[in-house]
Amino acid sequence: MKKFKTLTIRAPHRELVALLDTLKKQDKSIFTYKRTKSNEYARNIFHEENTVGCFSTNRKTLSKASVWVVITNEELTITNITPNEIGSLGVVMYNTILQTFYEDFLAKFLDEDMRNKVFITGEESSLSDVLSEETFKALQKWERCCDHTSPITYNLDRLMWFEFIILLHKDDTKLDMDDFEQWLQEDCKWSSVLNDIITDLRNNLEYSLDLLTHYDGRKY
Repeated sequence: MKKFKTLTIRAPHRELVALLDTLKKQDKSIFTYKRTKSNEYARNIFHEENTVGCFSTNRKTLSKASVWVVITNEELTITNITPNEIGSLGVVMYNTILQTFYEDFLAKFLDEDMRNKVFITGEESSLSDVLSEETFKALQKWERCCDHTSPITYNLDRLMWFEFIILLHKDDTKLDMDDFEQWLQEDCKWSSVLNDIITDLRNNLEYSLDLLTHYDGRKY
């Protein structure tokens, strides 16, 4: 599955503020600091203005977008990348802009020590990285054996689905429902005509986990 990348730099607060200030002063670059947007966002999230930055793309090969940078304590993070025009960037363009921001802009102002403090997550991920081996195998077994047009209608399919849910609940793993949908669509190649069924499965999974959590007397 393709995931949105994240970028974080962990360093002393004053060093991160100095770095962000340097980025803001680059007026002839592929990313331009947008003072008004930045300061408005800082006020909205109750941050000091010197801990927030908004940078607009200036390269023809990149979609018109804004990169939002926020410093909290000793972490500088790209919190979001938003389109400047109507529509959505999508995972691929989002990740392309993030990588370009780092490689062709931010990295130029980092010494070797600071580069070692940069953490960028990968684009590809799998549910097997999130779920326990037993739970993931149960999910795979259900997906491979069930009737995709009626995935939890028949008794055997429903029992395999229940087994997956129970194991997931016992693990107490927080499964992102978007990741579950994406796994079926991309990794398992479920056709787009099954999107309504995938949404129903998502709702069923959320409801079932909430019910089990309530039965255990735990907050969710």
